[in-house]
Amino acid sequence: MYAANNLTATWLHLFKGISEDLAGALSSAAMISGFFGGFVGRLYDRVKRKTYLLIGAPILAALGYITIPSAPLEVIPILVFLYGISFNAYITSVYTTASKRAENPASALAIINVLNMALGLHFSYAFSWLMTQWAKAPWLMLSALALLSAFSTYIVINRLKIY
Repeated sequence: MYAANNLTATWLHLFKGISEDLAGALSSAAMISGFFGGFVGRLYDRVKRKTYLLIGAPILAALGYITIPSAPLEVIPILVFLYGISFNAYITSVYTTASKRAENPASALAIINVLNMALGLHFSYAFSWLMTQWAKAPWLMLSALALLSAFSTYIVINRLKIY
């Protein structure tokens, strides 16, 4: 998500040929999804099968990522919002699960934050480099990472018998 938030505007400008100010406005749809964080947290509280949210959210983000390169300009804000809200749903679910299950919730949340930021920062570099190779490549990478998150979450949930 970090890579996508930081580099979507640049990607839109370079590969969709739109002005930098419009590209920035379109990419801010992911930030708008952050305003719905409370709703997403409430959704986690209401969903009976938490596994669906923990696995479904990154799959939904992957669909948004993979669709962006071929999407018409009018659809891109919706896709950007989709990956933003999906990430919010996923990270809220992970935080909540960790804080409920861990012996030391503060440490669990700190580890999640460090991993999220460290990986996100490094994948920003990969996103930038991939942009120079092929316009669709960074979105394929992000989609693959989101699917990997869903798969690894599924394994952890089943191995630890969380839900």
